[in-house]
Amino acid sequence: MKLLLTLAVMMGLASGPPSEKADQVVRCGIDMRNVSLHAADGIVLAVRTLDGELAGRSASSPPGFDNPGSYVLRIQSAEISMDAASLTTLMRTVFAQPSPVKDLEISIAQGELVQKGKLRKGIDVPFTMKTTVAPTADGRIRLHAKSLKTIGLPVKGLLDFFGVALDDLMKTPSGRGITIDGDDILLSPAQMLPPPATEGNVKDVRVSGDRLVMTMVGDVTPPARPRTLPEPASRNYVYFHGGSVRFGKLTMRDADLQLTDADASDPFDFFPAQYLSQLVAGYSRTTERGGLKVVMPDYGDLKTARGRVRPPLVNR
Repeated sequence: MKLLLTLAVMMGLASGPPSEKADQVVRCGIDMRNVSLHAADGIVLAVRTLDGELAGRSASSPPGFDNPGSYVLRIQSAEISMDAASLTTLMRTVFAQPSPVKDLEISIAQGELVQKGKLRKGIDVPFTMKTTVAPTADGRIRLHAKSLKTIGLPVKGLLDFFGVALDDLMKTPSGRGITIDGDDILLSPAQMLPPPATEGNVKDVRVSGDRLVMTMVGDVTPPARPRTLPEPASRNYVYFHGGSVRFGKLTMRDADLQLTDADASDPFDFFPAQYLSQLVAGYSRTTERGGLKVVMPDYGDLKTARGRVRPPLVNR
């Protein structure tokens, strides 16, 4: 309760006028360092670095961090990676009904993405496709098919797959970030990710170990940030700065709010859709400049002994 009251005071009654003009989109800068970001159930983005902004969809309302439909995440620069399990969940979401592809599984081996599944073609036809990855000039990911096999038999080309064009094999919903270019598949990660809507282009992509690693950039200049963080020693955090941001019923203007990992030994496991549970399990401290730092347990620790973070004792 004390933590929530502190947040109410800091975010609801923060002094100073909004940094945005009334006729402009309301923005807030956002930085992430070493965050395991749950974009949705089963989709975890390993964010090594991210700098950008949240841009509200309304000129009269700030971005609401717990309402992904209220803002757009505009990336200035980021390095983000995904493992095979998250890629599988993401691609299954994109290839939802009425796609003819089902039971899709993605694995990573020897620097390539391996996609296995079944194609509905009268009967279910199992297939295995191996692809390399490379960035395109327009900021997408090119999956180049090195091989395609069905029922253990090699196929000369994707267009030779039982007379089925790759467009039929990978029937994709409009606007979901997947298009076909000959025998290649082009991915736009920013369009494929779950809400919030994301803006940013792929500058580089590679397979590293068991992960797909993307470097993303965008043409955006976030609000200026202070020279130091509320908690300078933190290595794993989400930081909101400048502009305005809303959490539930609370709004912070001229934002200076840092969500910090209580366990610095591993990345900050953060689930925005469940942030209230992590918030209540942690504690906060007001800074001398009127900012706020909030220490949270990892999302995966909430049901363990480490899922409750006690504030340090203060010597009187």
